[in-house]
Amino acid sequence: MTPADCTSTRGEAKGLLGISATTLTFYESLGRLGTIKERKENSLRADFAFSGEGMNWTRDVALSVSGDTLTRLDRGGEEPGGPFTYTRCAS
Repeated sequence: MTPADCTSTRGEAKGLLGISATTLTFYESLGRLGTIKERKENSLRADFAFSGEGMNWTRDVALSVSGDTLTRLDRGGEEPGGPFTYTRCAS
């Protein structure tokens, strides 16, 4: 979410989002891909089962990519759902 998230060496990269084929990894939580609701060339909407800090929850998550920018919008739950914007870290 900020450039410092990509270069942190002290563990303060709380805005860093790691993405694999089946998971979303945040600072203190992990989301596992569930049912895919919609898939397009540059976007995905799916259910994710999250766990972290001793809790479990599910969210309907929409992800869309434009260039090096990813936008995330969460539906369901009590916490703010975004939109959240991320920029790809340099390799």
